[in-house]
Amino acid sequence: MTTDSIAAKAGLKVGDRLLSYDGKPLRSPATLQAWQQNTFEKLTVELRLRRGDETLTLNVPLGALGIEVRPDLSAAVLKLYEEGRTAQANPSRDSNGAGTLWTAAARAAQKAGDKAAAAWLYARVGAIHESLRQWQAARAAHAAAWELLKESKEPDAPAQSRTLSALGRCSQSLNDFPTASQWYEQALTVDTAAGLQMWAASDLNGLARIIHEQ
Repeated sequence: MTTDSIAAKAGLKVGDRLLSYDGKPLRSPATLQAWQQNTFEKLTVELRLRRGDETLTLNVPLGALGIEVRPDLSAAVLKLYEEGRTAQANPSRDSNGAGTLWTAAARAAQKAGDKAAAAWLYARVGAIHESLRQWQAARAAHAAAWELLKESKEPDAPAQSRTLSALGRCSQSLNDFPTASQWYEQALTVDTAAGLQMWAASDLNGLARIIHEQ
C-alpha cells in the first residue's frame, strides 16, 4: 500500500483485516475486487475492518483502494507465499521462481484442507504464467483453481468468475475458441446471477472478440 493510495489516505494500515465493503461481506480477495468494480452511483462507501481487537468503520471513495489483499494463510503456506513475493520482486534467471513457490504453497494449502486459499494461490500462479505468455501453463494453473472452487459448499461467485474468465482468456490465446466460448459463457452465467454487471459486460466482450477472431 503506497502512501498516496485511497486506502492509506482513508486510514487503513498494513495488517488490517477487511470485513465488508459497502455493507457486503468480504469472503475473498476476488470479492473485494468484485464490489470495487461493480458498485455504482455512489461517491463513498463504508469499509469495515478489524485492527487488533478493534472493529473500525471508515468511509472511502468509491473505486480501487490501491491495496494488495490475501486470504488468511497458515504459517507454513504463508512462508512459501512470502518467499514467492521476494522472488517476484527480485527476479533472477528463473522467471518462474515465484510460480514454483506459490504452486508449492497451493499444494500445501490444499493438503491442509484450505481449498479457498489453494485456489487463490493457483490463480496467482496462473497470472504469472499469463504475464510470461505461457498460456498452457497458465490454463493448467487456473484449471486447478477451478477444480477447487467448484467443489465449495458455499460458492464464492467472484472467485469463480475471475477463474472462469481467466480460463476463457487463456484458451482464446491458444486459439482454442470453442473452449474459450464455453468458459466465457460460464463466467457470464455466474456474473449475471451475482449481479456483477461490469464483469458480465466483459464476458460478453470476450465472446464478441472470439466471434471476430473466428
